[in-house]
Amino acid sequence: MSIFKESFRKYISQQLKLREAIVSLGNDGGGRMNNLKKVTLPKGGEVTLPPGAFYTNTIGRSCVLRMSSGVDLKPSSKNLLEGGRYENPDDLVGAGLARRYVLEGGTLININKKNKDGSSTPVSALRSGFAGSSNRGFGFQYGDPMIRANSSEDGYGIVPMPGITDANIRTKSAYGSLREAKINFKCHNQRQLEILELLYMRPGYPILLEWGWTTYIDNDGNNTSKFPHVYEFFDQNVSQEFINKKIIENKISTGGNYDGMLGICKNFNYKARPDGGFDCITELTSAGEIIESLKTQSTSFYNPTTKQLEKTDEIETILKAVVRLSEIESKLEHDRVDIYL
Repeated sequence: MSIFKESFRKYISQQLKLREAIVSLGNDGGGRMNNLKKVTLPKGGEVTLPPGAFYTNTIGRSCVLRMSSGVDLKPSSKNLLEGGRYENPDDLVGAGLARRYVLEGGTLININKKNKDGSSTPVSALRSGFAGSSNRGFGFQYGDPMIRANSSEDGYGIVPMPGITDANIRTKSAYGSLREAKINFKCHNQRQLEILELLYMRPGYPILLEWGWTTYIDNDGNNTSKFPHVYEFFDQNVSQEFINKKIIENKISTGGNYDGMLGICKNFNYKARPDGGFDCITELTSAGEIIESLKTQSTSFYNPTTKQLEKTDEIETILKAVVRLSEIESKLEHDRVDIYL
């Protein structure tokens, strides 16, 4: 018997209706490329599919995976950095190191652009080229000193950027109350492994995993490549509740073409390759959306101290019972000590 009292959410129903219409393009004798089709949405409203919607949703879209670490580097941990021009502690202390090593199919150029007022703004850009192919000193796919891909004493020369190869996300219970994810990623020398182990392979450390489609047809019928990012994740003052709320907002705004989970590292593994690189695995666990949305109910309980029925929240009742049990256990332990003495 199901515990659910409602069907799919509105944005999911609309996306399913659109995808159904997109797949059916051409079944009525028209072409699939420039066939404009009006779709009536389940909850009301009408959307006109753009030209090429069939190919956008079948062969033109690709999966995006992004993993961000919640580790902040303490000022006293500067000795973990190599120093010099490309690993300046002033840039990497706090969330700076985690920002630089956000893993996707590779890594973006993530730097802090200094403003005139002294503040800084995070800037991301795609990498390109090889070290020595231009006058710039960083931002390469191969040999970039900012991500420890340049040559060193290990004898392997320049290497590529690290990145995610695949991930497996699944639920652990019948109603999705728990989620688990297994992420496979690669790095290409021991220097990169030292950083990634610090950020992504420490049990108990928080990690944000995001995934979804790009390009796709959104619920307004637009052909879009929008893939949001929870930038607030790197703010030291942000709460777990805010991050989960932001993930749900992004899911709604993309019509379910985005999803994410804020989890903790529960296990990890890595093994060396003959080329000097490492194949790494990180396993995450988190509460699913179902358990996060559960609300407790107010109820009455008998308070032995006041000898009256009191109305309170069930969670509060449970916590008070735990405290009471702890007090009883402490008293029993104290009585045992007195007996022994």
